[in-house]
This record gives sequence, structure tokens and C-alpha cells, in this order.
Amino acid sequence: MKKIAPEADPETHELEPTPKAEVVTIPSTEFVQVEKNLASMGFFSATTTHIKDAKSKTVTFTRERDGKRGVVTVTIVPAAIHGLPTTADQDKWIAFQKLVESRRRGGIVSNPVSFTSAEMLELLGLSDGANNYQDLYRWLDLMAFTGIISEWGVYSAGKKISRRDVYHVFDRVVRYGKYIEDGIKADQNYVWFSEWQLENINNNHTLPIEHEAYKLLNAPIAKALVPLLQVWLYASENEGKFEKRYDELCQYLNISQYQHLSKIKEKLSPALDELKAHGYLKSWKVEKAEQGYKVIFYHGEKYRRDRQLQRERKQDALTPKPDKRPRQLQLAPAPAEVVPPAISAWPVSSPPLENPLVTELVATFGVDESKARELVSVKPDEVRKQIGAFSLRKVNITSNLAGWIIRAIEHGYFVPPAYFEAQRKAEETKSAQARRAQTAACPLCDASGIRMVTDGKKSGAVKCSHNPEIEARYPGL
Repeated sequence: MKKIAPEADPETHELEPTPKAEVVTIPSTEFVQVEKNLASMGFFSATTTHIKDAKSKTVTFTRERDGKRGVVTVTIVPAAIHGLPTTADQDKWIAFQKLVESRRRGGIVSNPVSFTSAEMLELLGLSDGANNYQDLYRWLDLMAFTGIISEWGVYSAGKKISRRDVYHVFDRVVRYGKYIEDGIKADQNYVWFSEWQLENINNNHTLPIEHEAYKLLNAPIAKALVPLLQVWLYASENEGKFEKRYDELCQYLNISQYQHLSKIKEKLSPALDELKAHGYLKSWKVEKAEQGYKVIFYHGEKYRRDRQLQRERKQDALTPKPDKRPRQLQLAPAPAEVVPPAISAWPVSSPPLENPLVTELVATFGVDESKARELVSVKPDEVRKQIGAFSLRKVNITSNLAGWIIRAIEHGYFVPPAYFEAQRKAEETKSAQARRAQTAACPLCDASGIRMVTDGKKSGAVKCSHNPEIEARYPGL
């Protein structure tokens, strides 16, 4: 595969930097967790051709609501210039979900999610051709503009209710090289999930898709069926087969419906045989139903193997791991180490004239002193953040710098991710310095903070609390 080259902004011809961190590597069997509503409602139509003439796509299915099963509907409303989402867009959505998983911090996904086009193309196995970059930009716009009208068809995992509302997948998209705020250019692509999507992702309302196997599929119908089969086969796991009315299947896939059995088989067989060849299905068949036809899917070996692998991984994650550390003398636990709170570089409590924040706004940014005092008094944290982040921004403000920094503080301008990383490292450095100073000043322990103690029968090494009253309970050696 051709190496992905850095991306050039079409207006300025500036190169997008190739990422040096968070390189995504995909193991041979890795499941991408894909948000369940979008995967199970037929959001993506089974074609690679843009469907620009369709006004909408409606899917009807049954779902339990208020303790009763009833009919619900979801209508996909396309963006006029992009058309309905297709399986080519689903390819990008699944790859994007992989990137989203790598951006979790403490198990949580937060807005915005940033990524480079090179990362996405690498995951998709695509070259650095200009058309691929433009198609990725088209996809970002499509996911932001496509509407979803839910008549109880969208489920909220956080509130555990089905909803009747109108939705979008992305609330906001800022592409590389475009402006995030006044004078601030995006150094990557930035995506803000809609509230319902973020809520469901963080509540693990997702489906597992084995990415490498999915990428081997060619037929659009086969690709569109992969996430749907995760739902249908799971619901019928004990029976070993799942039946779906042919007319309903055509709704989900957004494909033409035929009246004759031979034509139905002709249109479905390439995709269903491909799913069979890859182990998703053991077999399939089309039969007469009470009304029209039905398609019967039989659970394949890959489905069963993947389900077992997920169960084992979940169980392994829940099983406590044995403590392999050398056993030490068990004494009364020392109190938790107290890390002194970080001391701000710009204290807010000092008189306004002597406050470094005020001085910085006046001397560096040319803000009027009375306005600087007002900002520091009302929004000290935001002042500190915007001043600290300014040197990390890729901005070139040639006039009215004072006006820009005032707007940034008052409106809470987005700050680069590098700012938060720099803050985290600074806090870690301060904490480490405080711990070293405390250890160096302690007469009871060695340079590593360890002291040898005894209870009269046994002796061992313990972590020193640096508190003489506590340490006096345990005589040293």
C-alpha cells in the first residue's frame, strides 16, 4: 500500500502534520465498538453510489417500550448535496469508531474528537490520492448534515428510554486548515458528537465489529448486513437461525424489492454467499411467507467464535489478577500520601495592581488596565487558561491583539490539546518535586522513601509516611 503523505490545505497549501503519537495498530482479532442505534437502524444504505435523488429512507421495526413491544420508525433525511449515507460511508464510520476508542481518557470519550486524515486513510487501507482526502471531507459533512427523525426508534442508554425526536450524528465538524475560532486554525480534523451519540458511546451501548474481517468484504449488501446480523443473530442465538421478512430487509438495506423468487435470489446471493464464505453465516435460504417471502439466516462459525472470544475477554477482564510483587511485612497502613495542591504561576488573590495576570494582559496583550482587572476578577481561570495556551496556538494576529484575547476569555475559546498535556506534565513535575523534598527532609527513611521496621518478631521494608507520630509506632532497625 502506498504510504500516506501529509495533507495539504487547499487554500493555504500548508501541510497537515503526520501524527507521531497514538499510532493505531490493529491486532488480528480486534473488535471495534460501534454505537448501536446507528448500526441497527439501517442508517447506511447498501450501495457505494451516492443516492442524491432520494428524499428520505424510512425503516420500521419492533422494540420494547414501557414494558410492551410496539412498532417504531426511523426516517433518515439526507443532506441535499450529499445524499443518503452508503456502505462506503459505513466503512469510514467503523474506522472512525476505532479512532474514538483510542481517544478514551479514563474510559470516557469527550468532545471534540481530533484526528488526522492520514490516520483515517491508514485504517481504511486507502492511498494518499486527493480524491480520498476530498471523499473523507465529504463524509464529515454528510455525518453532520444527515438528519434522523425518530418515532421512538432511538434508544438513550443513559436514561434507558426510547426517544421521539430529531437528531444528527455530529453537532459540529471543523476540518484541517479551517478556523475553529477567530484566528485559530485547526491543526487536525475536529468532530463534536451529538449529545445522544456521546451518551450512548460512554454507556457502552455499542456493537462489536471485527474490523479486519469486515474490510475483506466487497459486496455492499454484505457490508450493510454485518452490523445488523450482530443484533439479529444475538437475539436468536439459541434457535441457531433468524428469519426476516424480505420486504423489511429491503427497507433496512434500501434496495429494490422484487416479486419473483428467482430474482430475489439473484440479487441477494452474491452478498449472502460472501458472508457464508467468511463464516458470518453457515447457510441461508429464501422461503415463502404468509405475505411475500422471508430470508432465513443460519448462525455461522465466525459469529459463534467471535461471541465466545468476547465472553472470554470480558471474563478475563473481571477476573482478579494475582499479585506477583514480593511480599513485605504487613504493618498498619500508612496514610495516603498527601500531594500539595499545585501552586498557580499567577495567583489571583494578590492586589489587582500587583497581580501577574493583570500585568500579563496589560503588558503582553495591550489590554486596558481597568478591563484587565475586570476579566481577572470575573473569570480568573479562563484568563489563566487563555494566556497559558496562547503560545501554543498557530495564530498570526497582526492587529488588535487586545480585542482578540478579550473575546477569547469572554467566550471561552477552544484551546489546543497541547495546552492540557503541558498542564498535566507541569502538575506531575510539581508533585514529584514535592515528594522528593518531603523524602529528603525526613530523618526516618532512605532516599527512596523506604524504612526498615520491626514488630519484635519480624522485620521488613515499608513506605515511610514522613509523619513522626505514625512512624513512632514501628521501631526502626
